[in-house]
Amino acid sequence: IPDLDPVTAWGWHVSYHHAWTDNIASNAVFAWVHTDLDANALYGPGTNRPSSFRTNEDLQSIHVNSFWYPVDQVSIGLEYIRGMRHTFAGDYATANKVQLGFWYSF
Repeated sequence: IPDLDPVTAWGWHVSYHHAWTDNIASNAVFAWVHTDLDANALYGPGTNRPSSFRTNEDLQSIHVNSFWYPVDQVSIGLEYIRGMRHTFAGDYATANKVQLGFWYSF
């Protein structure tokens, strides 16, 4: 049976919603999570560590979107997302995404 130790992680998010008119609204969200992991205790000091050392230490994301509700059953939304990643190995990366959605409620 392998020896399993729990990893502590914690995070939070904050959001804001604004209704511009009766049929247009926007949201802004910021989220962050941090993982407490003593990589030196797990793998020993030095740089020759397994790929799992590239585990995320911090993750952040920002979401900004707007929705238009032209009629009762239809929603159209546009969203921008930016994600940021920092690993225990010191790697840092970002990603950007724009997405468009269409919803019809039956």
